[in-house]
Amino acid sequence: MAQAIAEGTDLTTGKRAPPTAKDADDAIAALTKRFDEFTSQFGPAVQEWSRSARDTYADQTRAFQNAASEGYDAVRRTGRRQAENVSSQIEHNPFTSVLAAVAIGFTFGFIIGRL
Repeated sequence: MAQAIAEGTDLTTGKRAPPTAKDADDAIAALTKRFDEFTSQFGPAVQEWSRSARDTYADQTRAFQNAASEGYDAVRRTGRRQAENVSSQIEHNPFTSVLAAVAIGFTFGFIIGRL
């Protein structure tokens, strides 16, 4: 019975009385204390994990950028080399190049004319 009175229970209805401002303040204080304990316990670990994730992301981004840059440079060099080869072939064999261009033109014209 003493416990029921201490908890604010109405002895006639058995219902608990509505919380008071003091009850709310006590609950907030208890939650604040538990939150502070939680952050002091897990805060450093979360910060370390965050730092590690950020560093890993930065490293992976840098590696991807380097690989993309190297790939672009390789493709550009290959394209330039191929263009020089074609240009050289045209200069060395102009008659054959003109015949090849005419043959390709007739072939495309024939194909397009058939559509």
